[in-house]
Amino acid sequence: MSDDLKADRDKLQKFKDYVHARLDAAGVPTDPDSPHKAEGCRIGGRLDVLIGARDELLAALKAARHCVALCTANKITQSAKGIKHACEVFEKVNAAIAKAEQPTSTEGAK
Repeated sequence: MSDDLKADRDKLQKFKDYVHARLDAAGVPTDPDSPHKAEGCRIGGRLDVLIGARDELLAALKAARHCVALCTANKITQSAKGIKHACEVFEKVNAAIAKAEQPTSTEGAK
């Protein structure tokens, strides 16, 4: 292997180590099941976990904003249906937050 190829390989390994270290620090599981795994890329699966958690939190935030809008528009006090709807939204928000707060495993080989 030429010196240039070795240098490129070493740079890529440093980058890979850096990305895995950042994902480890964020608590992302080290070896999740994903289609990327078959291609020999754990980073792709780890990013899928992180992006999925972000999407769940964004959905929870959207639901929370909807709940607040119901309250501020005073619709929540107008009917039992409005109260029920607000409670359902609140339950979804709580479930998404609880799921996001669950600890993840950071054990495993890189």
